[in-house]
Amino acid sequence: MALSYLAFLQGDAFVPGINDLVHGNKKEGIVSYQERINSGKVAIDALGNYIKFKKSGDVTNAEKELATFRTHENDFGYGYYFGKDPHMLIPNVKMSFYSFHIMVILGTWFLVLFALLFYKIIKENLENSKTLLRLTLWSIPFGYVASQAGWIVAEVGRQPWTIQNLLPNIAAVSQIDAYSVQITFFLFLIIFTTLLIAEIKIMLSAIKKGSAH
Repeated sequence: MALSYLAFLQGDAFVPGINDLVHGNKKEGIVSYQERINSGKVAIDALGNYIKFKKSGDVTNAEKELATFRTHENDFGYGYYFGKDPHMLIPNVKMSFYSFHIMVILGTWFLVLFALLFYKIIKENLENSKTLLRLTLWSIPFGYVASQAGWIVAEVGRQPWTIQNLLPNIAAVSQIDAYSVQITFFLFLIIFTTLLIAEIKIMLSAIKKGSAH
C-alpha cells in the first residue's frame, strides 16, 4: 500500500514487478518488453525511412513513415534491443537494493551522530566525550561510502537507459578510441594521487605544529 501511494499517490494502485514488465500483464494492461522491442524497431525503421524519403523529396511516403513513427515513438529506445534477450533491460536489482540501504543506514547514522555532537557542544563537555569523538573520527570514511552508494543507486538503478525509453546505453557508446580514455584516466590518477600526498603532508605538518603549542 505504501509503495502504491509513493508511485501513484493512490493507496490501491497496482505497482508492476519485474516479471510484469518483462513478460507483460494483460489484466493490468502492461505490454511486455518483447512487444515494446518490436514496436521500437518499427519506430527506428520508420524514422530512417522518413529521413531517406525527406531527402529524396518524396513527401507522400515521408509523411506515411512519420505517421508510423509517431505511433511507435514511445517505444523507440526499446528497438535497439531487437534480436536480444529482453532480460537485458533489467538493471542489477541486488546492487541497487543493497547500495540504497547502505546509503540510508549511513545517512541515519550521521543524523544521530550530529544530534549527539550538537547536544554535547551545547552542554560544553564535548572534549570529555572520548567515545563520541572516536566514533566521529571513525565515521569520516562513511561519508565517502554513502556518497559512492548513492552514485551506484543512481547509475546502476537507471540502467540500461541513458535517456528513459529513448536512448539505451548500448546506443550511447562514444566512438572515442579506448587509448584516449585510458590516458585520461591515468593522468587523473597521477594528478589526484599527487594532490592526496600533498594534502596528507600538509595535514600532518599542521597537526605537529598544533601539538607543539
